[in-house]
Amino acid sequence: MGERLEAYNTIINDVKEQEKIVENQIKHEVEYSHDDQMLMFKEGLKKEIETYYEKELNDLKVQSATESSQAKLRTKRELLNKRQILVENVFKEVESKLKKFVLSDEYVLYVEKCFSKIKCLDENSVFYVNEKEKDFFKEFLSKKSIKNDIKQTNLLIGGFKVINSNVNIEFDFTLDTKLKEAKKWFQNNSGYTF
Repeated sequence: MGERLEAYNTIINDVKEQEKIVENQIKHEVEYSHDDQMLMFKEGLKKEIETYYEKELNDLKVQSATESSQAKLRTKRELLNKRQILVENVFKEVESKLKKFVLSDEYVLYVEKCFSKIKCLDENSVFYVNEKEKDFFKEFLSKKSIKNDIKQTNLLIGGFKVINSNVNIEFDFTLDTKLKEAKKWFQNNSGYTF
């Protein structure tokens, strides 16, 4: 029985050793599995954080580009508005100077020069002027012994038109037309529309 007891004790010790080995293996596997899961969790979390940062960075870039674009657009609009105001002021000033020019002695020279360019002037030719200049043109034409009709037209600045309907010719020496032509030239050549 001593041998049996000894064999029994040996078996129990072997089982206990095997139990410890298995227990240590299980603990090791659990720790390894836990470490592995933690590592996977950390890597997943790291990827999520990187993706979040990337998304936020892209959102910031898009927002920055949008704000920059909007700022450029606002600046461009403001610049165009200022240019438009400047151009309008320039043309208002030109119009004002033209109205003063009509009252000057130089205007008579302008009318003389324009009158010398008229071809096909006959009794069917009609002069068109604004109301304020009708008397001036009556006197001007009478000095040249011309008795053609003078009709009033809607001119804001001055000058005159001569229309001969028999030969379908029109001579336009109105300052209103000259100003419109200058605006059109500016519009076509400045790269700026108003």
